[in-house]
Amino acid sequence: MKKFYFHDLIKYFILLCIFLTGYFIFTNTSRKDADSITSNYLVKPTNRITKIEYRDSVDAFYRVKNDFIFHSYKDKDEKKILLETKSENYFDYKAQKKMEKDFGLEQMIKINIVGNTNDKLTRQPSYGVSINPKVKKISVDGKEADKVFDYEYNGKVFYIWYFKDLEISLDKVNSEEDWDNISVNFS
Repeated sequence: MKKFYFHDLIKYFILLCIFLTGYFIFTNTSRKDADSITSNYLVKPTNRITKIEYRDSVDAFYRVKNDFIFHSYKDKDEKKILLETKSENYFDYKAQKKMEKDFGLEQMIKINIVGNTNDKLTRQPSYGVSINPKVKKISVDGKEADKVFDYEYNGKVFYIWYFKDLEISLDKVNSEEDWDNISVNFS
């Protein structure tokens, strides 16, 4: 049995800080009832970056000022929102550069995918924005991204990566070792 040392406590504290930073600071999440038509993050058709249509649903990506907004709709008319998230300053090039410098690209990817659960969808969409073109070839735990979009804003290119269904929930990441075992590759 492994002994528990003070430095282990510090490692777990750092891991907790990474989770909290990603979950509470970078992303605000709001879940809606299936019959809801309103949104906490109002978007216009002109704010849409792109949308992906499925047989019974639509995932749409928006930019409002420097914020990245994701909507998953129950219907093709885009009236019934099942999941929406707002990631602040994801289209601020300087902020992206600082986040990547402070955390590293791999950690930024992990912050965006871990804990991305919802109870309204039968799948777990995962997505994020990066200024690093390496994400064009991203794979997480051996699964390649379903889409990576180039998006130009304020003269800079941003890369939006998207997995239709990538379930890595927070309850499966109980230690620093579990966090480290999430494999993020760019090839």
